[in-house]
Amino acid sequence: MDFLEGLGKKLTDAGEIALAKGKELAETGKANLSIKDEERKISELYEVIGRQYVQRFRDDAEREFPDQVSRIRDCEDKIASLRNDLDDIKKPDACPKCGAQVSPGSKYCYSCGEEIK
Repeated sequence: MDFLEGLGKKLTDAGEIALAKGKELAETGKANLSIKDEERKISELYEVIGRQYVQRFRDDAEREFPDQVSRIRDCEDKIASLRNDLDDIKKPDACPKCGAQVSPGSKYCYSCGEEIK
C-alpha cells in the first residue's frame, strides 16, 4: 500500500504543478495580450497625432521633417495614381456604333447589338 499511496501523492502533486503552470501560462498570455492591445492603442494615437500635425502644418512641417513629409506626399501621389488606374479599369467601354457604355469584355452592345471587337 505504501507504493500506491506514494504514487497517488506523486500524481496529485504532478497534477497540482500542471494546474499551477497552466494557470501561470494563461495569466501570462492574458497579460501579454493586454500589453499588445495597449501598445496598439498608443500606435493608433501616434498615427492620429501625426496625421493631424501634417494636415495642419504641411508647409511648415517641411522645415522640421522634410524627408517624412516628402515621403508622405510621394505616397499620396502614388495612391492618387493607383486610384486613377482603378477608375480606368472599372470604367465601362463605349460602343463604337452608338456610343452606349458597355462592360469591359462584352462581346455585344446591350443597346444596339453591335459586335464589340
